[in-house]
Amino acid sequence: RGSCGRVAIVLCACMTLWHVDATSDSRGAVGVHQSKLILNPPTNGSVMVQDVNLKQDVHRLRELAMSLEQENSGLESLNAELSQAYGEYAGRVCNAYNGYTMYDLPHDRGVLSMALTRTGTRLFTGQDGGDVSMWDVTRSPPSKMNTMAALGTSAFAVAPNDSLIATGTLESRVFVWDITRDPPVETRTLVAPGEVYALLFVKNGTLLLVGSSRGTVQAYDLTDGTSTLYFRAGKMVTSMVATSDESVLYSGALKSHVHGWSLSGVRKEKLFQVSTGDCRSLALGLDEQRLYAGLYNGLIVVLDLTVSPTPTMTTLERVHSSGAPVFTLAMAPRGDRLYSGAGEGKVGVWDLQQDPPVPIQTITKHKDAAVKSVVIAPSKDVLFTSDFGGNVYAWPAVC
Repeated sequence: RGSCGRVAIVLCACMTLWHVDATSDSRGAVGVHQSKLILNPPTNGSVMVQDVNLKQDVHRLRELAMSLEQENSGLESLNAELSQAYGEYAGRVCNAYNGYTMYDLPHDRGVLSMALTRTGTRLFTGQDGGDVSMWDVTRSPPSKMNTMAALGTSAFAVAPNDSLIATGTLESRVFVWDITRDPPVETRTLVAPGEVYALLFVKNGTLLLVGSSRGTVQAYDLTDGTSTLYFRAGKMVTSMVATSDESVLYSGALKSHVHGWSLSGVRKEKLFQVSTGDCRSLALGLDEQRLYAGLYNGLIVVLDLTVSPTPTMTTLERVHSSGAPVFTLAMAPRGDRLYSGAGEGKVGVWDLQQDPPVPIQTITKHKDAAVKSVVIAPSKDVLFTSDFGGNVYAWPAVC
């Protein structure tokens, strides 16, 4: 378009963008400012473009792809070596700490249950027939912050925002505490249908699910004080865990099965039941594809939740004594370890990176006192274990 006209041509070949800046004068002559492209205008006025380096570019891209494949293979090999080295390191640390703890938190009575805030900064311990103690675990060793009268605590639940904690008792009572206050303030006292063995907050802490010795799961609305029977799940509901989106609840019970329940609709429908035997504890895998159940006969089984409609069940190698109930299960923050506590006083450590999971360590510090609770402080990688003899021990969670 005259002596000042400029024509821009963009070519895309093999993921390479080419920009050509050409000018034309009044006679139609073309000058190109791009060494890799040659513009040869024919007599009819059209522009023909020829990429003289296309073959070289394709060759370079192929070499780059081969180089990336080699680098990726090298990274996979390095990851495998790192995983093996970490496993060996963890094994040595566990062996070194078996019989030695980071610190002890003695109690006057047996510690039936424990709980940690979601941030992992405060630990709650509940004694048999005694009070609840709150510990600051950011200190080493932890320091006792407050004591709450709770008539003995058999179950705990912490609200998602760490504002409330619920304590259940064998006296059919549930106490709800505001732990943002110093000292904590009791906000509600709820009457449960029976002895309380399992508690769980849902719906941003506004709804508290209570599993009792009556075999029911009762829902208490903390905004208006009403309660609703959600479902019956066996002779005695011992444990509950929900998916991260709270669409599915899993419950374990005595003289019954492990159940899966839909929480997404108005009606709470049963999704499945698996005859595991008497179930005492549950833990959900980090990817929510495996459900681990600790049984009263000392065994641990794994339910494959990817199998529908009824999950398949695998029984793991026996670590705990026959007849020693697996009272507690805890999942490591990374999802690579499972910890089990049982009635004969042992804590089992399981490698979940193996299929099926295998035991890699047994902690015997508790001797013959039944291990009632195991929790992990993710902020400090500390494992807390409690027993019916009144002992609370802390271990490095690498085990």
